[in-house]
Amino acid sequence: MLPAMFVFQTIAPSEPFKFASDIVWSFQICKIADERLKTSSSKDPVTMMKDLLAYSAGIKQANSLLDTHRRSQDTLISQSANALSNVYSEIYENNRSLVAFIEETLNDPGKAR
Repeated sequence: MLPAMFVFQTIAPSEPFKFASDIVWSFQICKIADERLKTSSSKDPVTMMKDLLAYSAGIKQANSLLDTHRRSQDTLISQSANALSNVYSEIYENNRSLVAFIEETLNDPGKAR
């Protein structure tokens, strides 16, 4: 039996640790989404659109990990989270635009010429 002076306390992770951990997880999510997109070798435009939408969903999920950090009182954390979030948002929007272009081309093939 341990003496009374050995009381174990759990320590909550610091904000910088949580931020770094969430960044690593967001990178992992992006890597998984990227690998799924790369392994899809379909020439079918509809399947390509589905794959791009799944990729975009992965990017959106990675970006959601940064939401709480964007409002951090720590300026370095909030600025870093906002910068990375902007990158993820641009990637997401570019993919959505590509899907919209493919969809438009499939719906009106004469426009693409």
